[in-house]
Amino acid sequence: MSNAFARPSEFSSPEPSAHYPANKLYPVVPAPLASYGPGTTILFRLPAYQNAFIDPSSFRVSGLLNIKGTAAKTAQININSSASSLFSKIQYSSGSQQETVDQYPSTAHVISTLGLARYERAAEIEAALGDNSIAVQRPNLGAEMVAALTAGTKTHSFSVKLLGSLADITKPIPANFNYAIELTLASVANAFVASNFAVDNTPFGSFDYTLTEVRLSYVGSETPMYRELFPNPVGVYHSIAYQTYQHTIPKGAVGRINVTLPFTASSATNLILMFEATNEGTGDHTGDGQGGALEACPAGIGSISPNLTQVQMTYGSKSWPTNPLRANFISEVMENNRIAMNSEVSGAAKRSAMSKCASSAMSNAIDMTRALPSATYTLANGAFTVLGTVLSNNFVINLDLSKTHSGRAHEGVFSGIGLSSNQILSLDISTATPAVFNMRALLVSETLITLDETTNTMSTAF
Repeated sequence: MSNAFARPSEFSSPEPSAHYPANKLYPVVPAPLASYGPGTTILFRLPAYQNAFIDPSSFRVSGLLNIKGTAAKTAQININSSASSLFSKIQYSSGSQQETVDQYPSTAHVISTLGLARYERAAEIEAALGDNSIAVQRPNLGAEMVAALTAGTKTHSFSVKLLGSLADITKPIPANFNYAIELTLASVANAFVASNFAVDNTPFGSFDYTLTEVRLSYVGSETPMYRELFPNPVGVYHSIAYQTYQHTIPKGAVGRINVTLPFTASSATNLILMFEATNEGTGDHTGDGQGGALEACPAGIGSISPNLTQVQMTYGSKSWPTNPLRANFISEVMENNRIAMNSEVSGAAKRSAMSKCASSAMSNAIDMTRALPSATYTLANGAFTVLGTVLSNNFVINLDLSKTHSGRAHEGVFSGIGLSSNQILSLDISTATPAVFNMRALLVSETLITLDETTNTMSTAF
């Protein structure tokens, strides 16, 4: 999983030359236990290698996903975004805790969606779940996992790249450290989305999942020229970090809503907003086309707009953008997202997938230049449906907070803004929301990671 955030090269180690003598390393770290279930933690301790370096952007976790049903009713079960949704949290450390990325599924999902072109996004899903057919390319539900969930167990392989300040370093780092990576498995409701229930609308029962044969793999090199390549035993590396905040928008909300954000960062570059309706119903949704209650956000992560018309963040005397972003002009939102990602290829969330609002009055006029096809939009127990099919959308707003950049990915120097608490995010809602909405705010900030080989310590400045 790549992204298009630029990083200044002067904070990184040099790229090793193609002419130095070296042996390629492909370390594989098996998980300590044979099986892991929802809520458990997998701890990977990376082995230390002398005279070697590793590529942290190559961190990948793979294994088997085993889904066990308990009833004979059928249902379509999808991973909520990609295989990243199997993990609710990731933590990096070396001697002491360095960074924790909470709400990991939404973070991984939105970075992938914003940073990749559509064909790259499709390839990322296919690589994560390569042994399953992908009959429908749903923007935020990933592959179709289980076409007919019944009593018994179905097994799928998965492989997913990692995010976070350590994994987002794009240069080689010394391998002689006691790096540790902890992954916490997500609950069933946060990992999966259910749709296409049995036609009689009866509950399909419950199901559980486990991960087995889990391992962490990455790439590195051993070389007798290690000290020539890394002459300074204290290295400073530039990376990015993520902070998250969740806010509830009540049912019936309309007009201007000011949300106070609590973020603190020395160099914040992006504020990314996602919205989804919560699941208000439980049990059998008889008659509403939803055969059972399962998922925390029925239409998926960042799935739909709560009838937004304008968005703007204010901190002190400055505002981003200077004039409020017109959130009901979807082409303007998508172009804004590409600029904020510093990438021309950004746009895995295709236009039609972003053109959904909570009310039919908005859905047919989301973009003033092109009306959407007429359709009946309804809300049942928190799940939006169009013609009886669960929507799979991706409404994301990315506000660029950086002061300067070169306009080309990986070549410029971002200079983000310093933030303490009490940023004000203004949301203008034109039509009363028909359900409770969750807003997920994701702050992306620059990070400096110092690796001291003399003391074998890692420190991070956010």
